[in-house]
Parts: sequence; structure tokens; C-alpha cells
Amino acid sequence: MTNEMKDKIRKFIVEVCLKNKRTIEDDDSLFDKGIVDSVELLELVAFLEKEFGISIVVADISVAHFDTVNLIEQYGRKKLRS
Repeated sequence: MTNEMKDKIRKFIVEVCLKNKRTIEDDDSLFDKGIVDSVELLELVAFLEKEFGISIVVADISVAHFDTVNLIEQYGRKKLRS
């Protein structure tokens, strides 16, 4: 599931946030590189909740969990286990 989850997250970011104009690496900072803005972050949260059936609380929406594809995937796996 990990690679599938990571692939889906990366695909969403490339298609929605980058409008398919370029690709990203799994450790690229989505915020420092201006890849994700606040609206796109909310779209990403909605995508994760719908796609993976997880519930994300507002307090968890932070750079600590959502700055890279790897961090998002780790957070998603943690939420699936809980």
C-alpha cells in the first residue's frame, strides 16, 4: 500500500497543484518551493480523506505532516493504523 499511496499522492500534487507542468521528488518541500498554497493544501486534505478513508483533524494540518510527499505518506499510513 505504501508505494501505491505515495504514487497517488504524488500524482494528485502534480496534476492539481502543478497542472502537469513538472514533476516533483518525494522529498521536495511543497511549501518552500511554492508547489502548494493554502487552497491546494485543503484540496489535498480532502483528497486524502476521500481516497484513503482517513479523517484529518485541523490541528494536524501543518508543515510537519504535509511538507513533502514522504511526510504525507507517513502521516497517511499512521492515520490508517489508528
